[in-house]
Amino acid sequence: MTSSSELLEIPEQQTKWNLFQLVAFRFFFIYFLFIIIFENNGAYPFWYRVDELLQVFNGMFVWVGNKILGFSWKIATVPNGSGDTTFDFIKYFCGFVLAIFGAIVWSGLDRKRINYNTLYYWLTVAIRYYVAFMLFMYGMVKIFKTQFPDPDLYRLSEPYGNSTPMGLAWTYFGFSHGFNWFVGIAELSALLLLFRRTVTFGAILTLITCLNILAVNLFFDVPVKLMSITLVMMCLFLLARDSKRLFTFFFSGQTIALPKIAPPAFNKKWMRISKNLIKLLLIGYVVGWGTYTFYDYVNQEEVPRTKLYGVYEINEFNFIADSTTTSTNSVFPWKQVVIVDMNRISVRMMDDSTGRYKLRIFVPDSSMTFVPSDPKLEDLKEKFRYNLNDSSNIVLSGRMRGDSVRFVLHKIAASDTDYTLRNTGFHWISDKPNNR
Repeated sequence: MTSSSELLEIPEQQTKWNLFQLVAFRFFFIYFLFIIIFENNGAYPFWYRVDELLQVFNGMFVWVGNKILGFSWKIATVPNGSGDTTFDFIKYFCGFVLAIFGAIVWSGLDRKRINYNTLYYWLTVAIRYYVAFMLFMYGMVKIFKTQFPDPDLYRLSEPYGNSTPMGLAWTYFGFSHGFNWFVGIAELSALLLLFRRTVTFGAILTLITCLNILAVNLFFDVPVKLMSITLVMMCLFLLARDSKRLFTFFFSGQTIALPKIAPPAFNKKWMRISKNLIKLLLIGYVVGWGTYTFYDYVNQEEVPRTKLYGVYEINEFNFIADSTTTSTNSVFPWKQVVIVDMNRISVRMMDDSTGRYKLRIFVPDSSMTFVPSDPKLEDLKEKFRYNLNDSSNIVLSGRMRGDSVRFVLHKIAASDTDYTLRNTGFHWISDKPNNR
């Protein structure tokens, strides 16, 4: 009969791997290190210095895209907020192909190898720190609510059906501070990956979190799909070692023990001390400095709002006949103007299309100019004389599309709390569902 002490014994690290394990490890070793190096995404501190050196490979990636993959359009290499650009797809493709051929060559040259225990340990270290530090940053932007801002006047005044799936997701997350905290804490649990005793538990929690991130990115068309898929793959890789034990625990009810990943032997005391000191400094820097940076950012003095802040409807417009009028338009093209600050002006047209502008006000000649945010369209700016009758109305007169016009911007919302979404409050008791 097996004793309880025997059940709790931690088995020795596997000494001989089968062929599948050897080949699979070679593939993932090359692939994951390629992603960590070329798609670090700020996970490792000071990695931007390495990124500067890696730019020498940009031309090679562009060549692969044009000559191998047949992309005929210009491939931009400058980051723009999307993680699923053509350039990103090319890099992931190169990493995948390199891993396949590398594993084949490696397998041919290293046929007598029985295991990669030491390399496995160092690969798990690279993956654990990569995932933990990246999820830490994701968590902090939610704790300090810098990723999903409160819905502003742009979003609140936009027709519901005009929002994109990604915009809808950002509004959903941005509405609630509490939900940001909930998701942020779940992402911060990835820090458990940094310690060998809690790797498995941390990988389970992080896998669930990353699956949720992946679902949002896939089903709301958020352009971070490649990275979120990779994070899920990395979590599964960390759990693969204990997959049989976990299956036994969850589905058989048997008692199991989860052995720690065995590190390489550090025979000299100074080496063990140095390893622990480097780990402590690295974690302390990322967590401590990262927390301070976000705290300092959100506590910076806010730029005062312009007095014109608000949502305006076009009111009392008319066309003024004069000798220079060449058009016979009878419908004013603008329907609504949203002013957040001088650099963020949104003009909604009668067909509900939207134009982004910057506002320039010249006090000496009482003129107000709407300049398109897109530099290519700057010649299409609209200039008017203005008269601030009161805090709720701006009278503008000038020329638009060949017509002399005069119209009034009438303020209909001066704050986000003027919209139902921002002022319904929280209710423990709801005799009727507030779903509208």
